[in-house]
Amino acid sequence: MDGLLAEEERARGEAAAQGEIDKHLALIRQKVTRNWLKPAGARKGLACTVRVQIIPGGEVVGVTIIKGSGNAIFDRSVESAVRKASPLPLPRDPAVAARMREIDFEFIPEA
Repeated sequence: MDGLLAEEERARGEAAAQGEIDKHLALIRQKVTRNWLKPAGARKGLACTVRVQIIPGGEVVGVTIIKGSGNAIFDRSVESAVRKASPLPLPRDPAVAARMREIDFEFIPEA
């Protein structure tokens, strides 16, 4: 019985941590979008997936395009926006923030 309660408690804690991560990923996306400058000639519908390395405190120490849009200028503009958005918002809980040292997210300007 105690094992079941412990498992339920662990599952609740995991769900809460994932909720914090999801909330902060949305905040990061918003901050990157605010720092993004649309390059001339960039067509609608472009998107790319970015991997970001973050140190405690939220400073960005690495940005890599892991799935490009097919438009190198657009991809570079997203990379630049991520760097300009530093420091990124992280959860207050150090254990949850530690799980966000490396994040991947899709950047879709129209989203």
